[in-house]
Amino acid sequence: MEHRTNETENLLFQLAPEKQRADYEKFCNGQNASRLPYFYLFMALHRVSSVIAYLVLYPTLEVPAGLFGSTHIIYSVFYFIFIGLASYTTKKINFTFASNFKLLKYSYFLALVILIIDDFITTEIFYGIFNPIQFLSGALIIAALPIFDKKTTNILIILYLVVNMIAKIFFGYPWDAFILSSGYYGFLAVVAIGASTILKTNHQRQFVEGQIIAEQNEILKKLSDTDALTKISNRRAFDEYLTKVWEEAREKKQPISVLMMDVDRFKFYNDNFGHVEGDKCLVKIARAVEGKFLRKGDMFARFGGEEFVAITIGRSCEDMLKLAESIRANVENLKIVNPLNEANPHITLSIGFANRIPTKDDGPRSIIQLADTALYTAKQTGRNKVVADLEE
Repeated sequence: MEHRTNETENLLFQLAPEKQRADYEKFCNGQNASRLPYFYLFMALHRVSSVIAYLVLYPTLEVPAGLFGSTHIIYSVFYFIFIGLASYTTKKINFTFASNFKLLKYSYFLALVILIIDDFITTEIFYGIFNPIQFLSGALIIAALPIFDKKTTNILIILYLVVNMIAKIFFGYPWDAFILSSGYYGFLAVVAIGASTILKTNHQRQFVEGQIIAEQNEILKKLSDTDALTKISNRRAFDEYLTKVWEEAREKKQPISVLMMDVDRFKFYNDNFGHVEGDKCLVKIARAVEGKFLRKGDMFARFGGEEFVAITIGRSCEDMLKLAESIRANVENLKIVNPLNEANPHITLSIGFANRIPTKDDGPRSIIQLADTALYTAKQTGRNKVVADLEE
């Protein structure tokens, strides 16, 4: 088990970048935080078992009936109230523990200290008496310990058990009862350390499975957002992104620009060379243009057929004119021969773009219409040119 655990962990972190390591620690914190209320619940069960054993086995205990009995019951009532409030509180603020490792760690340590003090207070009541219910609840408490790391958890388990044994020596346990308790706590230690190992391995397995699922979902998302031919974003991804950045640009009062690009007389090229060569032509154009949109917030996509579209944020109109002109020149300089194009023997690109600061009165489709109108003007007035629709 130890070998498998270490092998899983080493493989995970050798292949994972620092962000994935941080994600793993965050995942573990969330798992540990979700178990904290149950830790308190098991502590309450531990006290219930003490009360049951006291009531059932009371006749065998050589203690004053009235004072000690009432003191024990009163103590248990206050303990239940405290543990109940602690469990309720931790459940309510679970998100805080999950995001704050130190707070989570101190909370577990505090709960363990309370458990140890409780054992110190009540150990003398049961000396010489084997309580199977308390044995079960003790195992549950230890198994509920968080896995900050397995070494820390095992130290806490051993500390808890050693303190219990010291308490029995301090309170003068008979030798036969001490031997019985030693076997009880020894078995509990084996079960608890085994549980801590299994839980940590389970953490890693759940995390790795979650990462695999997340990666698969990411791959599916990319496939659904990617144009199969050119391997750039498709129309669906573009529409989603435009809606998102439109709202962001409106809130920040930033200019947003949309460029509509259309391959001139592409039908002639397809008719002359066939659709296979036509596809290759579109791929070459996509490769020539996509490098112009590498800034954060940029997107370049295939709009459909021989049309491409791009979004860019925060650029001035002057910068956009230069960008659009450089794109047009890049495509012309590919020197892709189009013999049926009378105006130009090579494949060229017409570009229309619009630049606006979004307002509440306009939606994202408005800037698409403006850019499309500018593109139509470019096509009607000679092609292989840039036409801008700028806000006056």
